[in-house]
Amino acid sequence: MEVLRDCIIDKLRSGGPVSFRDYMEMALYQPETGYYMKPVERIGANGDYYTSPCLGSLFGTMVAKQLEETWQLLKEPSFSVVEYGAGSGRLCHDILSYLRKNKELYESLTYFIVEKSPVMVAAGKLLLSGFNDKVNWIGSISETGGIRGCILSNELLDNFPVHRVIMNNGLKEIFVDYQHGFTEIFVPAAPTLEAYLHRHGIRLQPGQQAEICSEAAGWISDAGRWLQRGFVLTVDYGYPAAELYHYRRYSGTEAGLECCGFTTQSCFLSALGMTGYLRQLEQGGSTARDMAAVSCLAAMGQKFKVLAQQKNAGGLSLSGMQFGYKIE
Repeated sequence: MEVLRDCIIDKLRSGGPVSFRDYMEMALYQPETGYYMKPVERIGANGDYYTSPCLGSLFGTMVAKQLEETWQLLKEPSFSVVEYGAGSGRLCHDILSYLRKNKELYESLTYFIVEKSPVMVAAGKLLLSGFNDKVNWIGSISETGGIRGCILSNELLDNFPVHRVIMNNGLKEIFVDYQHGFTEIFVPAAPTLEAYLHRHGIRLQPGQQAEICSEAAGWISDAGRWLQRGFVLTVDYGYPAAELYHYRRYSGTEAGLECCGFTTQSCFLSALGMTGYLRQLEQGGSTARDMAAVSCLAAMGQKFKVLAQQKNAGGLSLSGMQFGYKIE
């Protein structure tokens, strides 16, 4: 941590203040010293936080069932999945372990992973060594040449650096400087940030702060550009349902995507047969640890939301969305 701190201080001293967005980018992704770039286990029992795939195979199995249905609905001769931010590869492992049982689907499947952390890539390649015939590690979705299938992400958007703004005699952007300690300074916000708030109907009150994740809009734009036919499944948390739904629908429309479902993670898993899967665990002699993991996943399920968007899919409905919110 001290090495990273010193790197950031040197950057500020030599180049002057940087936007909070650039400061966050350095803190997370500075080569070799950033949070996600160091060879330290970040996710799971020995890490700093849990994600749903850490709690057993239930989550990945249910996502795989949704992907299987997607393949059946699209009826494409080849089926591709692009997973963004796959981390150590646990979700991919559980998905492919399930899909391998469907020989016809598995033979037509290509699984792409976009992951920017070399540390995570190394861990993922080790975990997924048994699926080398299916997994392709890429730096950008553009390397696929186009996708017919599904673009998938789980807890991706909260890893994007954000701009911070404040209404203080006009819209200001918060920058970070170093003068005997880290300090914040306010500079006039770029027109693009003002336009972003205006486009989304956001009016800040005096003194009110907000975060703007312009990279999220860029990411969904890329997804819409390279998805030729199929679906985008986004799992994330941290927003009230109405706000999350409104934001995603607006950006998706701009990217040529149509919202086709929005629900909680719990409802998504239930719609895909979570209850029957749990019954199989119990009959198979599941351990207390297994059931504790399932309980934890269920508790997380109300905080996490699942958004489905489609492109050139003819208004097809996904089973995972059947208990979702009504789409106006």
